[in-house]
Amino acid sequence: MNGISTKDLNDVTWHLKDPQFKPSFCNQDELSLIKERPYRKVFRAGPVFIKAFRLSALEALFARDPAYKEFILSKALSENKRAPLPLAYGKKGSLRFFIQEAVKGQSLRGFLSRDWHRLTPHEKRAYIKRFSYFLKDLAEVGIIQPDFHLDNVFIDEKRNDFVMIDLHRAWYVKRPLSKVEISEQLRYVIPSFSPYVNRRQMLEACSFISKWHAEIRKKGSRFFISSLSYKDVRKNGIKKWKRRIAQVSKESKRGGTRICRLTQVDEKVIEPFYRFFIKGEQLSKRGFKVGERLKDSKHTLCLSCTVNDKDFFIKCFRSSGHMKSLSYLFRQARAAHCWQAAWYMHQTGLETVLPLFFIQTSNPWRGLYGLIAYPWMDDILYSKERVRKVLTNKRYSQLFIDRLSFFIWQMHQKGIFHSDCKITNFLVRNNGRDLAIFDLDSARYGRELSDRQRLKDLLVMGRSLEKLKHPEHIIDPMEELINSYSKYHLPWQERYSDIKSVFFKHKR
Repeated sequence: MNGISTKDLNDVTWHLKDPQFKPSFCNQDELSLIKERPYRKVFRAGPVFIKAFRLSALEALFARDPAYKEFILSKALSENKRAPLPLAYGKKGSLRFFIQEAVKGQSLRGFLSRDWHRLTPHEKRAYIKRFSYFLKDLAEVGIIQPDFHLDNVFIDEKRNDFVMIDLHRAWYVKRPLSKVEISEQLRYVIPSFSPYVNRRQMLEACSFISKWHAEIRKKGSRFFISSLSYKDVRKNGIKKWKRRIAQVSKESKRGGTRICRLTQVDEKVIEPFYRFFIKGEQLSKRGFKVGERLKDSKHTLCLSCTVNDKDFFIKCFRSSGHMKSLSYLFRQARAAHCWQAAWYMHQTGLETVLPLFFIQTSNPWRGLYGLIAYPWMDDILYSKERVRKVLTNKRYSQLFIDRLSFFIWQMHQKGIFHSDCKITNFLVRNNGRDLAIFDLDSARYGRELSDRQRLKDLLVMGRSLEKLKHPEHIIDPMEELINSYSKYHLPWQERYSDIKSVFFKHKR
């Protein structure tokens, strides 16, 4: 989209204007670009935002005008002080302009990232209550925002309350929303909060919302809404993770070898790994020092190592047979798959360890044909013993199993089938309260899971917990895991006895 000149703004025909609108708002000298998309730009000009849309011939033919729509919706919401005041709407050729007061405050994403963890439980509860009434006001005005995300909601610092911007994709029904439409709105709201708000706080939000939307009191209704929201998470995860990878990484090739790294990782750091991987240099030379061999099997080699006083965890992939190597000529290599699966998980808000870089050769018959590197974490060494200790603690054991099963359930709802979901592939901190998963070379992602896939992940986890079992363990981790998981997964509650019998049949 071409830039906006002073002449463009001066020649605009302003069809709708608020009395507070001043032509000086369009001064080209004060414009600063805030956001740019192929057919849309957002500028800041002093106390206002200016949005410019370029309509395609098809949009113009069917009278689709996002600037006009945003003016009307913002006007309706601003009467309840739920949107900044719209100041003007205008046209010039294929361009449409919308001008709105700037919000004095920060986005909800910024607030949750920087300030949320500092608040007391009482303060958090007050914000949750305030947000539930924000949703109520949207429903009463008759607006559904399918493009709901944390950058479209601001906290107005004058009133310390929520306002909404960026409404050109919203739906306006011009009447209070029905029960079905409110549930549809909640479907779009829930996914944005999963990285920041825990389950208890989410239930608090449901409690406040239930005071004006009684439908959410039903467990079946809550599960239906969350299932729809997780479907959107899967859809958006697939849509956005490649874009996110492109933004934060760089890729290069050397001969038949592909190297992909985060932009903050210096190429000089990768060089010793490349020599080790391709040229077979000794591990102890040129600043490359190996610590502990964490795993040395037919398929993989896992090492801790130090390069220039920085510690790394690396996983190398081995050729484990002629047919296996042949298969990698027709499917994605494991190092690249790990990299992409980690970024998909991160995009959906799940705790995982993001890799720093990977090296992948195009020849799967090499001894080592792939390598992926992570920042070193001491939790890799201590997580297993921490779990063993937690399972003997009356205070923490049940809490740990509950959090673990909820993590796995969320992972499944977001479309991730790990396939090797054992406790040694988790990082466990804070007496089991904080969990993160890694080792994703067998994971599949982006689709709804079958019962068989869910059971397989639970069975692998249950068996790995059974191996840690001591006589003093106060719970049966296998049974508690399936009990706790079924508590979150409503379809399994209705046929729990059948699911449990299948689970323990495979256990034997």
